[in-house]
Amino acid sequence: MKRFLGICALALTAACGSGGEVSTPEGSDYAPGVQLYTLRAPLAEDYEGTLQKIADVGYDQVELAGFFGRDPAEVREILASKGLTPVASHVDWRRFRDTPEAVIDEAKAVGAEYAILAYLPEDERQTLAQWQQWVERIDQAGAYAEKIGIKFAYHNHEFEFEEVEGVIPFDLILEGTDPDRVKIELDVFWATLAGFDPVAIMEANPGRIPLLHIKDMKSTDQSMVDVGRGDIDFARILSTGRKTGVEHYFVEHDNPDDALVSISYAYEHLSDLEF
Repeated sequence: MKRFLGICALALTAACGSGGEVSTPEGSDYAPGVQLYTLRAPLAEDYEGTLQKIADVGYDQVELAGFFGRDPAEVREILASKGLTPVASHVDWRRFRDTPEAVIDEAKAVGAEYAILAYLPEDERQTLAQWQQWVERIDQAGAYAEKIGIKFAYHNHEFEFEEVEGVIPFDLILEGTDPDRVKIELDVFWATLAGFDPVAIMEANPGRIPLLHIKDMKSTDQSMVDVGRGDIDFARILSTGRKTGVEHYFVEHDNPDDALVSISYAYEHLSDLEF
């Protein structure tokens, strides 16, 4: 199952053969959104005020990372009042493991199109058997999400690309889940850090990756920086995404010096790109 390592080798400048094209749907404005994890500190201090500042930058799509002590209906109402659409909602891995239907129900209640599992704990992904259990849970979640009328996706870090008992977990997720029910939110920073080319991954999986996390990296030390201040070629990535079915992409920085400055710079940078 070493599909990526065995076939592509995936040097960062490589271009593996395309598996076909699935264009971005008509009517999509293909504009950047923002992952609210980036702004967790200011949101904790002033939730509504920070959301308004996000809208003032120019964003109209957000991806949620928790509800900050509010119920989904209240969050949905607040977002609507700011002109913000909750495209996706990241779910807590603990609650997903224990009560998967409940967290998917909450994603629907907040108005999200996607519920997304964004992390797996280190001690629960050490063996192939553990990974297979997670893949089964993810596939079942995709089936439940479809049943209630939303979509389900998995968001990667770097560890999905590290072999476990001879298997690449990213491949295990792709091959062990229904492609119509389980999609991928590809984090281009973590894929790049792991030594994989995001473009090659998208080209190898047309229609499977409708969501991207846009995070930047300084190649000199592999540090995370504001989008536009690093060396990742977002024009190349987003141009490919148009051809492979990417519908939404979200700016993110895990630990910015100033979250609002970071997302503002990212918005300007991405708006100036031609792709």
